[in-house]
Amino acid sequence: MFKLSVILMLSCMAKVVSLTTTEETKLSEVFPMDNGKVTYSETVECGNITQAELFRRSRLWITQAVSDNKVLLADKDTGDMVSTGIVTVVLPRSEHSAGGIYNFRYNIVIECVNRKYRATISHIEIQEPNSKNTPVESFTMQSEKNQTELYTELDKKLKELQVSLQQGVKEYRAF
Repeated sequence: MFKLSVILMLSCMAKVVSLTTTEETKLSEVFPMDNGKVTYSETVECGNITQAELFRRSRLWITQAVSDNKVLLADKDTGDMVSTGIVTVVLPRSEHSAGGIYNFRYNIVIECVNRKYRATISHIEIQEPNSKNTPVESFTMQSEKNQTELYTELDKKLKELQVSLQQGVKEYRAF
């Protein structure tokens, strides 16, 4: 009897592990992953721009381009900046989908040093009405097709954010 209980428990655990691996595989087909978490990170060379100027440009970009931003850290001596923001994804209504508007909160860390910056977007959570935020890694929808469409649009928006940062910092136009 004890052996049967152990075998049943181990088989259930194996199913949970395989489900988690399957979900992570689905996420990694759309998003860049780091230790099981959705994480966008890029390092950009900026020629001979000083750390102070990179930091200034990054700070300006965050205040102008990031919707609903909250600057959590802005240390000009180290060149580090941390902020949160919101990106909105709109799925159109169709025959097979109710569509919807989804808001995702994320953290962005910008590190400026040695004439380059590294920007990391992580801790991406969907803001659900009347509940706590849910990490994108554990968010599920009823329709797998809708979820894939939502993930694809979110990926597109976060990549656009990276491009906007690069334009705002590297290709900054002085007045």
